[in-house]
Amino acid sequence: MVWEPEESGSQGVSTNSLFVKGVMQRSKKLSERIREWMPKSHIDGMVASEIVEDAPPPPWEQEFWTPIDIMSLESDPVVILCKLNFQKYAESPHLSPMFKDLVGNSKCMGANRRRESLKTLMQEITDNPNDPNSRVVPPNGFVFHESRVGSTLIANFMASDPYAMVFSESTPMASAMLHCESCTHEYNVQLFRDVTTLMGRSPFHKHLFFKFQSITVTSMNIALEAFPDVPWAFVYRQPVQTMMSHLDPAKSNNQANAPCMRSKRHPPRDVQEAITQFAPGWSAPNEAWCAAHLNMLCNYAIRNFEKYGTRVDPATNQVVQRGVLIPYDSLPGFVPQILLPLFRINPLPPSWLQKITDESNFYSKSRGAKIRVFQGDSKDKDTRATEQIQLYAEKMLSPSYALLEEKARLSLQAVDPSFVKTVTSKNNVAESEFNWKMVSPLPSVAEHRAKVSAGAILRNAGLFASGASSSSGDNAVSSAPVAGGRSGMRVNKEETEQEHTHAANGGHSSLEGLGHSSVLEEKEFQSWLPFANHHHSRPIQPANCPYHPESTYPTAYSMLDITNNWNPDSTDIPPMHYDTLCHFDYANETQRESAYLYRAAEVPFVAYNIPEVDAVVKKWSDVDYMHSLLGGKKYRTETSEDNHFMYWRQARNTFLRTAEGANWKPPTSIVSTTFEEWVEFAVKNQNKSIEDRDHQYFRVSSDLGSNWLYDELPFFQPKKSLLLVEPREQKGIHCRFGMRSVIAEAHFDGTRNSVVELAGMRRWILTHPNQCENMHMLKSDHPSGRHSAVDWSKVDLEKYPNFAKVKGNEVILLPGDFLFVPTFWIHYIVSLNLNIQCNSRSGKWPGYDKDIHKCGFRS
Repeated sequence: MVWEPEESGSQGVSTNSLFVKGVMQRSKKLSERIREWMPKSHIDGMVASEIVEDAPPPPWEQEFWTPIDIMSLESDPVVILCKLNFQKYAESPHLSPMFKDLVGNSKCMGANRRRESLKTLMQEITDNPNDPNSRVVPPNGFVFHESRVGSTLIANFMASDPYAMVFSESTPMASAMLHCESCTHEYNVQLFRDVTTLMGRSPFHKHLFFKFQSITVTSMNIALEAFPDVPWAFVYRQPVQTMMSHLDPAKSNNQANAPCMRSKRHPPRDVQEAITQFAPGWSAPNEAWCAAHLNMLCNYAIRNFEKYGTRVDPATNQVVQRGVLIPYDSLPGFVPQILLPLFRINPLPPSWLQKITDESNFYSKSRGAKIRVFQGDSKDKDTRATEQIQLYAEKMLSPSYALLEEKARLSLQAVDPSFVKTVTSKNNVAESEFNWKMVSPLPSVAEHRAKVSAGAILRNAGLFASGASSSSGDNAVSSAPVAGGRSGMRVNKEETEQEHTHAANGGHSSLEGLGHSSVLEEKEFQSWLPFANHHHSRPIQPANCPYHPESTYPTAYSMLDITNNWNPDSTDIPPMHYDTLCHFDYANETQRESAYLYRAAEVPFVAYNIPEVDAVVKKWSDVDYMHSLLGGKKYRTETSEDNHFMYWRQARNTFLRTAEGANWKPPTSIVSTTFEEWVEFAVKNQNKSIEDRDHQYFRVSSDLGSNWLYDELPFFQPKKSLLLVEPREQKGIHCRFGMRSVIAEAHFDGTRNSVVELAGMRRWILTHPNQCENMHMLKSDHPSGRHSAVDWSKVDLEKYPNFAKVKGNEVILLPGDFLFVPTFWIHYIVSLNLNIQCNSRSGKWPGYDKDIHKCGFRS
């Protein structure tokens, strides 16, 4: 039985909700069956946001090349690589705490040493997107420090998970930041990006962290501009204690070799000015030079914190905290409680916390056979400090320390507004009595395990995402951020064009790329995870989104670059992609106005936070609700011999009599399946290789007996809205349910298309109609006319040479995204996992007719 709407002048309201309720009472849980159809390793991976308590060890036998040095930075950089022994480092980080130890343990010589140009290595990644060794892990976080302030302990904590790749003071990263003296700033930033990409190559690691040398603080803007979404931290300590760590007379008689003395030979301007102001010139004592150097680092950190301490969250258009300042006294507890969640490790696996607890018992640099146990030494340093150390610490270093302390408290409050209240309550003191020592204890592993398990139970009460989480995986904060950013930023037409452009796109500052709906709890993308809805890829270049669209919008790139960066047959999302569309927050009045203006200009864009859409997303992301809604009826389903699906109509005799028609056969077949049968088919096949995988494309349409779609999808009811330009010209509602790797081949439609992603994720590649001439389109008399004959996943330029001229862009659609596709815009669609997309058409615009006429089609 399929519900039909009551007769009315419009596709009106009916008893659909009663129908759903009745079917739900009779149905079994489809979500429970899905668990049976998935491999056990994948089921385990769904627990606690895909974090497994007893995760299997990484496949250490899979070796891969990692840069260990880089030379000739200013012309054609040359990279030295080695297959590093990450296993030994992960087992006991305190025994191999630095990058030089990791390299030393890896015997980087002979066959285990490679020399290659940076350009060649980057091309390897582009040319081999499906090669596991081309997989790139995006950076989770950057750690900078004042020197000898506990940063190595933090690196060891980050390395305490075997799937975390940590580089502690690596040579290539420091060289990219410091040793490109004559390079332009833009070149230096891109160089840093490229080196980071090469450092992040791994077939199995999940997280990537960098702890830099202290001197790189002077160039930390390079890193923060290269990756504007990556959170970061600066670690510092009380001045006397820091200077004693460098110049302690009881530990060394050679103070000249202390790290804080390295700038004495060629002092930077900041150091010179401090020496001139506070000490007797070049004859100043070592304590003065040390204090001046450390003060320089702290001031660089403060200036960068004021400039890069916040970012714009595209999901909410709010300014949120990006950087934190970490006082030594807050260690070790600050790392699992504040830093790792900021670095998008949330929730922290109990097994990771257990290893952190174990590592905290050791001195962070316990090299050699003799293990040195960590013991706090702040009080001892204060007691034994010499008069000279106390003098210059107070004169030269205390002002910057006081400013760091002030901003550190504010940054903590911005990252976790309730933390101070919670920790002071636990210590039975007023919030005004808060101090950093209250942060230092590590959480109980047992209590944390119970907390994570409880959260997993709540999240997995339904198989898929249900409602918005109270804490975002992107660590958006509800309190006012610091570092000079505007809290609750709203855009208006009176703002400058530059400000509007930045805000309308969320500054393009999220690893997720651009703004998307926040109605669902984030489920990290895995191609095998049905309806996963979150990723970390970001645009290669921010879109330009002024209030009115410019004539050059949207920016188009070579289609070969787009497909080489991310082969369409691959569902592994790369770190960067070519999204140049504007993403407008419908909840923001000015951005909503812009969306209407872009639509009036007949150019593509994305809108999100549309209340009617979000309400459906919450329902349709529940597979059991969909099972009840669709019942046991069989629906039209397409099948294909491979993952490429091309629309076709019945071939005419005139075509069949041609040479081409004589050999033509339909590219797909039509079968009928129930929703449950399709889900079982999709889940079972998605875990096979693409060569062995069978594919089906499930469809529910209003013109095929499913008129109830008008009630379920009120935003597609025939009324004027952002989604429907000409309601009287509406051409029904069509919902397509995709499985992993299903591709709808490149084609154009003769009308405007309003596309809404309701569950899961899809990749759309778009091209302007003026690219039609180079697309090698099948002619109108062909059964698949208006489709490109080119296989975009295996482009044959000898057969289709004009395709090399094609330009376009792409976008990854997430649940709640509305994509406006203008008349005749050519589109190519890839299902990245199990997903649901619905669309409706509403009239046509004649402005692109001339482009279609040029390649032989009527408008």
